[in-house]
Amino acid sequence: MNGVTGTATVQEYYEAWYSFNTRNETEVIRFEINGATFEFEKSLLNNRRSVMSVIGFLAEKKKESIERGEIIKIPGNKKEEKQWKIYFDYLKGESTYDIELTSRKAVERMVILMYFGVAIPDILVYLGVTRETLSEIMGKFLSVMDRRMIDCLKKIDGEKKLVEYIKRGALHISYYDLNVYNSNEDNIKDICQYYGINEQVEETVKRKKQENEEKLLELNKNETMSKIYGSLRVRKENIQPKIDIQKINKMRELLAKKNIKISKIQIDPIEDIKSLELCQRRISTVVVMEKYQIKKLRDRRKDFIEFVDTERNLVNNMKKLNELYRKPMIEAAKNGQLNEKDIKRIFTTLEKCIINSDKFEKALRPLVNSFKYDTCVGNEIFKNAILVTPYLPFTTDYNIADKVWKNIRELPIIQEIISKANKAQGDSPADFPTLLIQPVQRTMRYPLLLETIKKHTPPMHPDYEQIVNAEQIFKFFSMTINQRAKMRDGLMDLADLFNNDDLIKDGRYLVNQSEIEISREKYMAFLMNDQIAYVKEKTYSQAKTTKTKSKVKPSIISINKDMSIDHSSNCIYFREDIFRFENEQICSQWVDEIQGIIEDKFYDLLNDEAWYSQYLKK
Repeated sequence: MNGVTGTATVQEYYEAWYSFNTRNETEVIRFEINGATFEFEKSLLNNRRSVMSVIGFLAEKKKESIERGEIIKIPGNKKEEKQWKIYFDYLKGESTYDIELTSRKAVERMVILMYFGVAIPDILVYLGVTRETLSEIMGKFLSVMDRRMIDCLKKIDGEKKLVEYIKRGALHISYYDLNVYNSNEDNIKDICQYYGINEQVEETVKRKKQENEEKLLELNKNETMSKIYGSLRVRKENIQPKIDIQKINKMRELLAKKNIKISKIQIDPIEDIKSLELCQRRISTVVVMEKYQIKKLRDRRKDFIEFVDTERNLVNNMKKLNELYRKPMIEAAKNGQLNEKDIKRIFTTLEKCIINSDKFEKALRPLVNSFKYDTCVGNEIFKNAILVTPYLPFTTDYNIADKVWKNIRELPIIQEIISKANKAQGDSPADFPTLLIQPVQRTMRYPLLLETIKKHTPPMHPDYEQIVNAEQIFKFFSMTINQRAKMRDGLMDLADLFNNDDLIKDGRYLVNQSEIEISREKYMAFLMNDQIAYVKEKTYSQAKTTKTKSKVKPSIISINKDMSIDHSSNCIYFREDIFRFENEQICSQWVDEIQGIIEDKFYDLLNDEAWYSQYLKK
């Protein structure tokens, strides 16, 4: 809600809320599609996304209706309603980075936004498509190409500025997804003809077909299907005949001695035995592939490769964030142009994230290169889970980093750094918010990737249990991040309320807060992972309601390994004071939380690995 974020007091919040919700109807444009109403801030008509797509044209056509505050009715069904919603989200700048977009969903959004006149390069940046995945996404985009898309492209790209994008996609799909290319060959050829790249694409198709034919000839000549390994290549000379020739000869002699003639019995000649062997092997292969779920194993390999490759992509993007933004900002701080404290709050543990993510990828890469049907990867992933620890403070402090960035991004020095970064990245540069949020997204994606690997691992596979263990520890890590992010935000709110930045320390979180009594006087107590802070309830109430705040310094009880917790009923006994809680349940909760902090060494602000101890304790 515009105007509400960052208000200092409750009263200011109410005033901002009232101002926003009672604003004049002419300040917004209202659209109705399929009975659903969408609101669009009129001020957004001047931004680049609106100017460079159909909304500007529509607003001009309906100018008088908009000035009167009328609802603009647009005909459409449920499907078109969803398409308009995606378009409005794009215009409003709604983030797509909190959504785990599959490539199919990404392409679907590309097509929809293109129909609304949005330029493909802008769509790719909006969806967070990187240079490494650009060819694949454009290839999938071409795989769904139809006549309407072709006509749309020809109209919006009369100058053929998108030729390099189309070329990369066409060359990718024609080589790596030839079957998909063949299924939509006419439409792909049409758009390639328009951009003048038909010859290059056809040459790639021809080369790929020739390679496939050579592989097939080599397979028929030297190799055959393996009973266990499916298509993993076994030499023919290693296959033992499955037909017992001696038994066939004995049967022939027995029938001859008894002078038995059965017209329906026919003994195949020796020269047909090889054909029979091949048939038998093929049947056996099908049975074994079904039994050992070979298709799942192939998908499993593909899933694991995606796990490792996306880890490498993350490392590369974090290095880009470090080189293009963090280091220039540090230099600017040395020259007095930026605040060093702001830089630390934005980038927190980025350097550690880069080092550990690089180690993680390198530990798993050898398994990609030697992957077989019985390769076990779960234990290696589980063993290296501790390496993701630096993502914990990076993610829990993301809201702080984002807030600081928004406060300084309009500074001339920051604009200069952004300009140089965009120039260094060339086509389709990733902006700062996109790069900053990627490590945060990664922490939430680990469990999803492992769940997919588990899905394609047969239950009888030796790696199944190990994959389950790896999935569980990363789920616990994600859960811990969510919990601590809320605790960290709570600490920031408390520091803001008390106007006391001394409360903010790296690794400190607000675990709990409760009303208590000390010597029959009411207090508010705040349990942090390294200390307990408490103030009189009167002081707390004044801090909540006073506009001009003075610094509040709470009384402190430190938490450490030597701390002993004595309690009875609804009281906790500290050396200095006795905390009396409202009831036994709240008291017991505090006791359990303090004991857990001590056991896991959570009180050590430099020990980010406390989450790992908590998991092992389970």
